[in-house]
Amino acid sequence: MSSDEHLVRLRERLGDGGEDVIDRWLDATRARCWQLRVSKHGDQLRQRCQACLRSLTQALHEAESVALGDPIFREPIQHVSFLAGWMAGVDLPVSAAVGLCQGLRDLTGEAGSFYDWLVVVVAEAYAAGVEQAADARHRQLIQKSQVVCILRDRVVGLFLVGDPDREALDDAIGRLMMLAVMRDASTIVLDAAGLADVEERMTLAVSHVAEHRQALATRTVLLSGVSEPFAEALAQRVDLPLRGYERLDFALDSL
Repeated sequence: MSSDEHLVRLRERLGDGGEDVIDRWLDATRARCWQLRVSKHGDQLRQRCQACLRSLTQALHEAESVALGDPIFREPIQHVSFLAGWMAGVDLPVSAAVGLCQGLRDLTGEAGSFYDWLVVVVAEAYAAGVEQAADARHRQLIQKSQVVCILRDRVVGLFLVGDPDREALDDAIGRLMMLAVMRDASTIVLDAAGLADVEERMTLAVSHVAEHRQALATRTVLLSGVSEPFAEALAQRVDLPLRGYERLDFALDSL
């Protein structure tokens, strides 16, 4: 079948992408993927599929050939990519995302490179969605892993863990300073023993702490899990009096 004939057939089968078409598309997809039959995201899936189908049918009526590389298909490809990425984010399997392409093929009764291209787009977008979802979970886990606690009377501490980014450090140091004020702490301890990259992350953490200079005016800042030369160099860099100790117990014994 020529590209022109394929285009005409797709236009005929998909029409204007109305409710009956979306129903048949989803039915064909669910027949291939049991996870979608029991999914709690059915309403959202339908809405997103409607947006994809509406964009695709409009592009088909304006296109001169069936080639996803044609700029006319840019918007449909974006909708399909967003759909696949969303499916990854809500933990629907990749087979469900690919099943949408197969369901569309079953609906139109057509085969050809058009559907192969769609599968590639869906698979790549799904993989990117999985990576983004994993990154988001990692950031959330890291943010919750920064422990703020009372070490002893008027001494509060922050145990830095992993590779906290700026957002995680902002949250942790905000909690640390709030606890210091609430407990009228005279000493603040930053512990680096759990950091993946001590120098880089501790430098970033101390830079954030230094932004609270007014609150630090009457408080001592100790660093544990770092070398004394590193603490001295960092103190000069942020213009803040710091004392460094290789172990937490050494830092507490100095008080």
